[in-house]
Formats: sequence, structure tokens, C-alpha cells
Amino acid sequence: MAYYSHAQIAVLDSHGIKRLHTRPYHPQTNGKAERFIRLLINGWAYRKPYESNEERLAALPRWVFNYNHRRPHGGIGGLPPISRVPGVNNVSGQNT
Repeated sequence: MAYYSHAQIAVLDSHGIKRLHTRPYHPQTNGKAERFIRLLINGWAYRKPYESNEERLAALPRWVFNYNHRRPHGGIGGLPPISRVPGVNNVSGQNT
């Protein structure tokens, strides 16, 4: 059964964020989600010893920014994910 939380849905709704799920019986999308979680764990959560959980949480926005704006991704020709967002730094020219 999928994770379901009324509190999570309320927060997403209050920010106008649509909740998406991976496609059932489609391991490619599940693999992408699992790979991102592994990158998050290895690249941020346990990359270095933090003095506290607050210090770890303070490091998250920088990691997310680097992941989305600076880290090259093989699946999109070495470009960062932000290059795929329409109207934002459209380096590839594919999102018009």
C-alpha cells in the first residue's frame, strides 16, 4: 500500500503542489525514484558526520540546489535538471 498522510496532502495542497505517483508495474519509474533516494542518502544525509540533525537539515537546501542546478545528469545529455524546466534557463532549447 502506498504511503498516505492527510498532513502531507494538506501541506502540498496549501502550496499548490500536485501529488504524483510512479506508474504501477513500471519498474523504470520506480527505479528513478529509488535512485534519487540513494543519491539523497549518499550525497547529503550520510556524506559526512553532522554534529546534529539541525546541521544536517541546514545542509539540505544547498544539496538540492546543486543537484538541480549544477550536477550534470547522464539521462539528459549532461545537463542539470533545471535545464528541462520550461521558461527557466532553457539551455537545451527543448522546452519551448
